[in-house]
Amino acid sequence: IIFSERSPGFLQVLFLFGAMRLAVLLLMWIGFCGAVRLRGGGITVPGWASDCLRFLPRGFQVTQATQDGREVSFGSPGVDLEFAVAKLRNAPRGALAISIAWQGLWGEPPAVTMQYPLPGDGVDFFDGHHVVFAVEGAGRAAWGESKVRGNLSYVLLAKGLASEVGGEVRKHEMDRVFAAVRPEVPAFSAENVSVTSLLANGGEGARLLRAFVTNQIMPIAGMSGMSLAVVEGGQVVFCEGFGRLSSAPSSAAVTNHTQFMIGSVTKSFTTLVISRLVEEGRIVGGWNATAGRLLGPGLPQVTGAEWAQLSLRGLVSAGTGFARKDAMLLGLSLADLQDDAKCEEALWRALSSLRRVRQAGESFTYQNQLVAAAGLAAAAAVAEKTPGESLLQRYERLLGEKIFRPRGMQNSGLSPRGSDVAKPQGVEADGTVREMPGAVSLNRLIKATAPAGLIWSNAVDMAKYVMAEIAEPSERHVAIQPITEREGYGLGFGVAEGLRKLKAVYHSGGTFGFTSHLFFFPTKKVGAVILSNGPFNFAAAVVWRLGELWFPSAPADLGNSLNRARIEQESVKAHLARRLAQMRDDGKAREFLSSLEGCYSTEEYGNFSLQYDVGKGKVLLRCAAVQGAYLSAAEEGGELFAWGAEESLEISAAVIFKSKGSDLVFYWGDEPVELKRREGRVC
Repeated sequence: IIFSERSPGFLQVLFLFGAMRLAVLLLMWIGFCGAVRLRGGGITVPGWASDCLRFLPRGFQVTQATQDGREVSFGSPGVDLEFAVAKLRNAPRGALAISIAWQGLWGEPPAVTMQYPLPGDGVDFFDGHHVVFAVEGAGRAAWGESKVRGNLSYVLLAKGLASEVGGEVRKHEMDRVFAAVRPEVPAFSAENVSVTSLLANGGEGARLLRAFVTNQIMPIAGMSGMSLAVVEGGQVVFCEGFGRLSSAPSSAAVTNHTQFMIGSVTKSFTTLVISRLVEEGRIVGGWNATAGRLLGPGLPQVTGAEWAQLSLRGLVSAGTGFARKDAMLLGLSLADLQDDAKCEEALWRALSSLRRVRQAGESFTYQNQLVAAAGLAAAAAVAEKTPGESLLQRYERLLGEKIFRPRGMQNSGLSPRGSDVAKPQGVEADGTVREMPGAVSLNRLIKATAPAGLIWSNAVDMAKYVMAEIAEPSERHVAIQPITEREGYGLGFGVAEGLRKLKAVYHSGGTFGFTSHLFFFPTKKVGAVILSNGPFNFAAAVVWRLGELWFPSAPADLGNSLNRARIEQESVKAHLARRLAQMRDDGKAREFLSSLEGCYSTEEYGNFSLQYDVGKGKVLLRCAAVQGAYLSAAEEGGELFAWGAEESLEISAAVIFKSKGSDLVFYWGDEPVELKRREGRVC
């Protein structure tokens, strides 16, 4: 988060809370603020913060509680991070509330590097949400976040090493503590109207929904196309396309048959394939079978590897404790994608160097390679259909046999078909939204982790998928790994308690230039799918609009979905503005960029070439996956670095290079990769 702009949604690098949470419709937790006073680490804790103690990360304890009982901080002797929660009554909102809480605990707050509002996330119907961020130099950072409900401001603060403050896993852990501090929920009836009567046969609800998407969301977002399907009780009640295949004026219109990448929603397909094979008795040991046993002794990178001892259930439930390894995609060339064996080798190579950052089950740790390994391990349990059939080919065959054909999904697969295909839209460094041809190539690289995010589909097919999921209750819909007290991750699905403890099952996805959302309420037999090629997560606003229409008796602050969409866009623009403000083009900056010129290598990702262009005052990046992207100089916390998100890269694929002596550290998301300088200036 702090080292990049929005990382690929498919890779689930979370920007602040993550694309997955935005897919949850009307997620709400019932609050409790007791008068009981508990003790934590020998320090008296006010009752409103007592629930936080149950969710502290391992090794953390209370370090301070202010005398007035408004702020409580937490820390660990072995971790350079201190974070805090605060509850302020009748305080100024937004950044001022964050500043007041900071002063109450730690004195004068650091100078803010970036701040922006965010849309309410559906948790407890907060009226407002604001984030500030500061870089203090020497690899240190500070974070502040406030949520408002009525006259109460709830604040989360963090300071310490930048890798701790902004690291994905640690941010999940702090979010879990923050979620335990929640206000009383406004009382209202959770009775909903019939979705069928609301949307079918050109009803008023359908007209309002069309107008919202066409006249409000799409013009604000700059997205070119979207497809939306809503189902209830085994029938499709709404299924339409909006906009065009690309931003080009001559582009064809999007229909409900237009294909989009669904990204990480693919994970639920992979777990369904595994479930079918387990039911058929074709996987000995069922969900408890280990990847190593299924893949067999023929793969040296798998034999004896720690990850290979994980069960299929463990691989797909996001609680293994292993760090992400998404930068592995940059080590693949487009030529490599023609050879399934090279794609599989890249996956095993990345898995063999995974590092464990938490104990199993300790924290939510989303990991794409492990899900991909589960899909290929399941494929290994199935005999080859033809001699030499690769595991990827077997996996694709299983998708057809177990899901696509039985569920009548005629236009779904690991690659698009025909011409009715949406084009990826991206954000340039200056904020311009346009078609990103380079994103097409980058999306092909996901083939190396195909079972985690490669499927293409359309609204018609995805409606069939959701209806089948609703009609067939599954253990896949049960949370295994907690995310917060009321939200968890199951077998390829997120699971949450929503309105009046109404269970919601969901997942979202985002590849380069595409976003997707799927959710359903099993007990209500209602669900929806939203597919788009917008660069922002505006599909979440459509989820909220559906909620406003479906629950008309909910309080007013449940919705304002258009405002949520605008705020979401403003947060991205703030990120862009911050980067643009950091960019430098002076003698010192050019000297720095010139010093980076050379060839660098890493065993896992291959060679990276940086060539200084005197005329442009930039360096040209080349690696296996990216054949020409310019990096500019930027400065943060007194440190110069090279940053790029233009040419063949969109903003969600932004990369950063920082000096480390004569070598470099490369960041994609918050995943650091050390690059060693080689002899010579050309790779």
